Amino acid sequence: MGILSSMGIGSAEVDLVLESERVAAGGTLDGTVEVDGGNDEQTVDEIYGSLRTAYRTDEGSYTTTITEFTLTDGFTVDAGESLTYDVTVDVPAHTPTTVFGPTEVWIDTGLDIDWAADPDDKDHVSVEPPEALRALHDAVGALGFDLRTATTVTSTGTQFAREREFVQEFEYEPVAEAYRDDLDKLEVVADAAGDRLDVELEIDATDTLLNERETVTRMAVDDPDEDAIREHLREEIAANS
Repeated sequence: MGILSSMGIGSAEVDLVLESERVAAGGTLDGTVEVDGGNDEQTVDEIYGSLRTAYRTDEGSYTTTITEFTLTDGFTVDAGESLTYDVTVDVPAHTPTTVFGPTEVWIDTGLDIDWAADPDDKDHVSVEPPEALRALHDAVGALGFDLRTATTVTSTGTQFAREREFVQEFEYEPVAEAYRDDLDKLEVVADAAGDRLDVELEIDATDTLLNERETVTRMAVDDPDEDAIREHLREEIAANS
């Protein structure tokens, strides 16, 4: 390897090309990684990747890794040579959805090359909610609430703090007459693990003295049946407001 390549100048480059940038949480992304050789022959220990997102705390915004993975084993790429590898990326079920708010999810891809700067490639992906979360969202809407915000935040203070670094929080405002006068908002935090969706509800009610009363309760979604979820939500709100 020449001295310039060892400094990352004229080194090999990598590009992840996805068949589609859209994926449901819990699904897979298919594509290829394309490697273009640099000015010298180089030995690549592996092509690596990480699925990344950002979340908010009271102190600021932080970038974190959802999962890491190896896309290829080691190989040698000659000067000016082009190589292509088929790859599949597993997207964990707890990956935050990007379709309800400003949350970003992306894949960082790089070449692990001894004594060289690691080239990297960044590809944003659009993450659809898993079936159970979609059914939950639709059930909340059918009950008479509109989505106000969807943010990815620290898990601190939620039931998921021991398992997750971050959670996605959905805030809904009541628009149906049945809830508009008595509730200020409904906050939903959900964590998907396989086909099960664990849900934390914060019900913010307004009492007769116009004081806000916050109640936190929990429920689980084992079946993405919108009607059943809606009735469960109705019962939880009635019991805690």
